[in-house]
Amino acid sequence: MSANTPTITVNTQINQSSELTWETFNTPAHMQGWARSSADWIVKETKNDLKIGGEIKVILTTKEGNIFLQYCGIYEAIELNKLLKIKLEDGRNLEINFNSIHDITNVTLTIDEISMQPTDTQEIGWQSLLDNLKTYAESISEEVKNSDSFYEK
Repeated sequence: MSANTPTITVNTQINQSSELTWETFNTPAHMQGWARSSADWIVKETKNDLKIGGEIKVILTTKEGNIFLQYCGIYEAIELNKLLKIKLEDGRNLEINFNSIHDITNVTLTIDEISMQPTDTQEIGWQSLLDNLKTYAESISEEVKNSDSFYEK
């Protein structure tokens, strides 16, 4: 994270393995199911080239289609099933840690704050995003988890 930039940290505990949580977090088809902070938004497009120097992109629109948000970044560090460090297009740093014990994964997201929005508003948005990831990942059945098709999405 940037030395002099305030950061926001949020986390959630997911009742799934780190491997499944990682796949859910990083697979574009699965990102469609969780990568928004509220039901008011629709995930319009996802792209994830999961390698150092690769691009991640999520485009959201409101249900009415009159507002859109785009989150883009470049991977700076990746540790399989453990860590993602991303430099966002706007210059902010984003770090996601996946820590697992048995089939429970703690996901911690830390991001540089932006000055034009209150801290608590930013915290609520990022926490909602992780809450959606938790709900989506925990909804995956044992049958789906054990099938090859889950990882092919």
